Amino acid sequence: MTSLNAHRLLRLIEVTTPHVGSEYHSIIHGIRLDWDGTMLHAVATDRFTLAVARTRLDAAAAPWALTIPQPDIEWLTSWLQSLPGDRAVTLTPTADTLTLTTDTAKVTTARSDEFIAWRDIVRTALANPLTEAARTSLSPRLLTRWELLGYGARFWQPAAEQPVVIVAEDVLGLQMPMRFTGEPTREDDIAAWAASLGDGPHAELTSPQPAPGAVAEFQTTALRATLRATSDIYSAPHTSPLFSASVTAGCYAWAAHRFLVSLRTADPGLAERITREVNAEMESGEIGEFAYDAAQDAGHDPEQWRAEFEQHKAKQAAKQPTSA
Repeated sequence: MTSLNAHRLLRLIEVTTPHVGSEYHSIIHGIRLDWDGTMLHAVATDRFTLAVARTRLDAAAAPWALTIPQPDIEWLTSWLQSLPGDRAVTLTPTADTLTLTTDTAKVTTARSDEFIAWRDIVRTALANPLTEAARTSLSPRLLTRWELLGYGARFWQPAAEQPVVIVAEDVLGLQMPMRFTGEPTREDDIAAWAASLGDGPHAELTSPQPAPGAVAEFQTTALRATLRATSDIYSAPHTSPLFSASVTAGCYAWAAHRFLVSLRTADPGLAERITREVNAEMESGEIGEFAYDAAQDAGHDPEQWRAEFEQHKAKQAAKQPTSA
């Protein structure tokens, strides 16, 4: 058994919750509690950021570690928020659960033993030799995950392609930099703002046409995808899965092309920036996670969508003739 007050446990959970990974990667879809005999750690990561929060406890319990699955985190947070901050909470791991006990209540969460080797990842990041990484690109959206660190935090980055290390009083974190090709240099950034700072006239507007640029490349890709998909329409039976897939792919590729043309006409700079961001997101292989988060932010229930799709697939499978 390990005991601490509700406020300290709540802070561990709240600081790490923004970093919890997607349900598409079950091994990181939760918060890891790790008691080493002196410190109770809470760890979460979605591979873009990683946060380790800790608190020192005066307890004699043997070391233990478990992962609280994400579905239990929301209600557990609400329960801890309802308690007086100084209320003692005792954590008791069992083979299948984690029991949290106060003097008036007892609740139980599911547990998993799976998690990444977070200590190895953090040790590697801290051991990287410090170089002249004077410039980097970070996602402002991901930076908001660190707002609960409190007053003051220290940041350093060993090299341009390595994670930024974030250190606060009771939190250690990592954030991966953004990797954009063709990004403006430091000199470009200084020159772009020089006139606004009183150093010379503003530059003349140049043609928004990228050469070749992300927008032009994406438009070409979308047009090729449209033509390729529509050519398949005429070679496949109308009742075949290939026909349906070709129609869907062709329509979305054409829509992407038309929307991009409109955005480029309205704001060429924004079109170029968004296209580079989309390219980076697709190259990351994490667009399923981005879509899940975006659906939740828009007020949808992606789990319900998943269930409906599974039901649809089951119905389609039931319609297929069975072989003798």
